[in-house]
Amino acid sequence: MALWGESAGGHLAALLGLADPDVRAVVDWYGPADLTTFVDDAAAGGISAVEPAAPDSREALLLGATAAADPERARSASPVAHVHGGAPPFLLRHGTADRLVPTRQSERLAAALESAGADVRLDLVPGADHLWRGDPEAARTAFDDAVAFLRPHLGL
Repeated sequence: MALWGESAGGHLAALLGLADPDVRAVVDWYGPADLTTFVDDAAAGGISAVEPAAPDSREALLLGATAAADPERARSASPVAHVHGGAPPFLLRHGTADRLVPTRQSERLAAALESAGADVRLDLVPGADHLWRGDPEAARTAFDDAVAFLRPHLGL
């Protein structure tokens, strides 16, 4: 089995991929990876379209509190906190102009996986926004690359 998700789905695919030994590969498109650093990463990336520190933010709704109010819960809901050397291969893809999830989130997960000795590929797509908005070619390329990445891991 392989997992593939984008945004919140990428976050969940990464979490399950790191928890279930039956997962053979994970494709994560621009998923949040470290909820403890999300607010700082958003600020550093100039992302002002979202307010992750607000009590009604997506992150706070997921956690039941803001990450600042419950850092342990934020850590436990973060894929980077569950990385291990036996992790399945990961393909991370993120646009450099993402206005919802900071690119730094995928960079953090890639670095953690690499440090643990796991197989990881990080593709940063110059100028691409969240959901590949405004760039149908980026969407096609991302899809084709993900399928090509998964084939050998699934024996196809």
